Amino acid sequence: MRPRRTPFSALLAALALAVFGGLLGTAASARAMVVLPDSARGACPSCQVDDPEAPVSATTIVISGRGYGHGLGMSQWGAYGLAQAGAGFQRILRFYYPGTQLGGAPVAAVRVKLADAVATVTISSAAPFVATDASGRRWELPAGDVVLDSTLSLPVGVGGVAQPVPGPVVFKPRSLPLALGGTLYRGSLQVSLVAQLPPVTRTAAIAAPAPADPLAPAAPGKLAPVLAPGTVAPAVVSPGLPGTGAPTAAPTPAPATAPATAPSPPPVATPLPAGGLSIVNTVGLEAYLAGVVAREVPASWPAAALQAQAVAARSYALAHRAAGLDFDLFADERSQVYGGIAAEQPSTTAAVKATAGQVVLWRGAVADTLFSASNGGRTVSAAEAYPGNPEPPPYLVARDDPYDAAASPYAQWGPVVVPAEQVEAALGLPGALVDMTLVDPDAVRPTSVTLTTASGMVTVPTTRLRSALGLRSSWLEIGVISLSRSALPVSYGAKVTLGGVVRGLSGMLLERRTTAGWQSIDTATPDQDGRFEIVTTALSSSDFRLTGGNIVGSPVSGAQLSLPVSPRVKLLRAADGSGLSGTLRPALGGTLIEIQFDGSGTGTSWSSLGTATVGADGRFLASLPLATGSYRAVVPAASGVAATSTAPVKVTIVS
Repeated sequence: MRPRRTPFSALLAALALAVFGGLLGTAASARAMVVLPDSARGACPSCQVDDPEAPVSATTIVISGRGYGHGLGMSQWGAYGLAQAGAGFQRILRFYYPGTQLGGAPVAAVRVKLADAVATVTISSAAPFVATDASGRRWELPAGDVVLDSTLSLPVGVGGVAQPVPGPVVFKPRSLPLALGGTLYRGSLQVSLVAQLPPVTRTAAIAAPAPADPLAPAAPGKLAPVLAPGTVAPAVVSPGLPGTGAPTAAPTPAPATAPATAPSPPPVATPLPAGGLSIVNTVGLEAYLAGVVAREVPASWPAAALQAQAVAARSYALAHRAAGLDFDLFADERSQVYGGIAAEQPSTTAAVKATAGQVVLWRGAVADTLFSASNGGRTVSAAEAYPGNPEPPPYLVARDDPYDAAASPYAQWGPVVVPAEQVEAALGLPGALVDMTLVDPDAVRPTSVTLTTASGMVTVPTTRLRSALGLRSSWLEIGVISLSRSALPVSYGAKVTLGGVVRGLSGMLLERRTTAGWQSIDTATPDQDGRFEIVTTALSSSDFRLTGGNIVGSPVSGAQLSLPVSPRVKLLRAADGSGLSGTLRPALGGTLIEIQFDGSGTGTSWSSLGTATVGADGRFLASLPLATGSYRAVVPAASGVAATSTAPVKVTIVS
């Protein structure tokens, strides 16, 4: 079949005459010599990346784990399992804090920081109450609201006019409790004016060296949000509210607070906002616990589990009091979540009363009764958590915990699928992530991971990874799905090697996206290092992915890797001397190919002469007079192929 001749438009003819009229003379007396380098048959070399050896990767990290929290000390779910088995709170505490004894609490009241540096506060009561200023003067206040700002003014002037008083101001109830912003609290409320708040140092019974990891968080101790199993981070779900749980399963504990998270080595400076009002609730220790225990575990749990929680929370509060400040504890996860009267439940209050004044002691001092929601079936020792500590508390030991393993819904969790880009951003990595491995995969509970990036390797503690990604615990198993290709352009019909890493998963398939959906190509068979290669034919620009691998029994898919495929275009002088002809593969009939000319000899001054239409057989013809210079064909992006151009075709007119 003869090539379809496609005459250029009138615009092309006019442009050709304007450009070449003075150069060609009589077209009939001119001969054209076409020089076509082999590189002209492929994609334009100028389209290559600066580093043609650099691979392009799509990496996904798949994480599963055990437990919920740091795993030190008592497991709340383990306590539940022990209570279900008939154990009393004393046995529960002995199991998790071996070698300790029960004794009496050394204090009867605590000071709880409810708010820091707020602009205004509202103190109220349903009955008359009393305020005492810094001079010792008592002010009788009627039932209702008192709104304070930085002037510390009380409605005690003539006719109830607000009048400044010296601070701090202590509010005490008469017959009914006080409320702060509508939330009722037992005890008194002290309001102080703070011009510049200093950093607050948390204290703890466990001392440890400061972490050497440069990527370690500045202020550890808060629980990261929980990722929904099988979803892509940062999808977050709550593990449950106090007193709730699935109807067919044991109740779900509240989101674990500071005792249920990685303990912070003292001193840890917690920056506070500058300026404003500070509110401290002075409350009896037992009343404080009544507002705490129901926030830590569901009130519907067995009495022994609630009693063990009450003793552990009482001990933890006393072991973690702030030193040298005007308060002892925070009301949030920096200490224990304290909800005041609204948090109290009959069953948890009964547990507090049944264990009134009892704390866990070690050698006569209150023990640091760390606890977490779930340890995954094995507790963590203080020596493991704080390597290098010369005197780790001997009652925080590593031991198997069959009660947690049997009862906890968090004994095993995952998989959590995390794109490489999220890991890079969360950890501030110096380059694109391509691999992640546990430093000591044979350890019972590996403590660090190595992340391989395009710029090198970084090692971080698993606790840091947990915090950065919002994982339930740092007892992790890591799977890697990384698919790579060369950055060099790929021509239609060429063989292309797709490789990468598959580690911690089995049965991964390489799939290509088609108009009908994902189509399986081959099975990824990794070697002992987890690396694999699969060779396929590049027939169109496509998306590829690895999918089907199982981790903790759940199938997962990796990130998609795009493979742009350039058409093969060939440009030659037409056989009859009428211009330029060429072929396009694949034969995309109807595609408009642009013909460009550069007469400067620099290869930088390209101008468009017009277009030629590709026939059904992939051939095209551009009829035009030729001049000395360079020509190239530019193919636009079309269905299944990327845009490309030929290398310059040099034409020399010989008279």
